[in-house]
Amino acid sequence: MRGADGKSGAVLAAYLERYFGDVSAHIASLRGALRRNASVHYIVGNSSFYGTLVPTEWAYAPLMRRHGFEGVSVRPIRRRNSKKELVEFEVSAGWRRP
Repeated sequence: MRGADGKSGAVLAAYLERYFGDVSAHIASLRGALRRNASVHYIVGNSSFYGTLVPTEWAYAPLMRRHGFEGVSVRPIRRRNSKKELVEFEVSAGWRRP
């Protein structure tokens, strides 16, 4: 397996940029669909690419805050079956704006 440098690193960086860009757009789109005092809950797992851990759960939290959500919480739920460092998390927040 190739390391995170060179071509593989560039492919991974592009993938992550696209993924989190899509997540940001999705979270922004919720603002018009949610009622005041609504809550949202995501189940996400962290990932490991070429030996580098990507803490997906900690990327969701600032995106939610940036788009106006409050009370953002990250809570581990369970270890994943594939690799011992991989965990599933609940990322939740509240929508207080009208």
